[in-house]
Amino acid sequence: VYRMKRYDGEYRYILDQGSPRYNSKDEFIGFIGHCFDITDRIKAEEEAKAKSVLIDSLLNHIPDLIFYKDNNLVYVECNPAFESFVGKPKNEIVGRTDFELFDNEHAEVFRFHDKLAIGSNRANKNEEIVRYPDGGSVYLETLKIPFHDGRSKLAGLLGISRDITERKQNEQQILEHRRSLIQAQAIAKFG
Repeated sequence: VYRMKRYDGEYRYILDQGSPRYNSKDEFIGFIGHCFDITDRIKAEEEAKAKSVLIDSLLNHIPDLIFYKDNNLVYVECNPAFESFVGKPKNEIVGRTDFELFDNEHAEVFRFHDKLAIGSNRANKNEEIVRYPDGGSVYLETLKIPFHDGRSKLAGLLGISRDITERKQNEQQILEHRRSLIQAQAIAKFG
């Protein structure tokens, strides 16, 4: 493969394939071959690589838990935040199911929401309290989205979970404050 400048000044990538030819006395007489313009293929490969780098960068730096399961609900990919959640490195997550990574109670809940998303063929959002390996509990808001291949066949499930613990705590404080105000108003009004 080499790059060549065309008559109009544009550079093109050329794949040159050939083989030597010999006469009946086994003397080299030249080459026979073909040249193919593979510029479009090279550009497509470069674009795919750039997209892959972008996706890897996003996955590795987003604080949300991100995972992808195949159509058998086996983990295929995850980000570092999800590794922390599971308490295992990616190579111990990929190829496993929820039942191999979590206790049955959590695995059943995760699987239930997976099937809801797949069965409805649309995104499914739910909130759940989960426990990290270090014992800490958090509220997660999880969005699960069915993913299809180019032929509209189910290819898997994409999941994104966000820690909403602080938001839930704030909501609880607001509710408690409202209750206190209502109680104070009732006492003031009715003695």
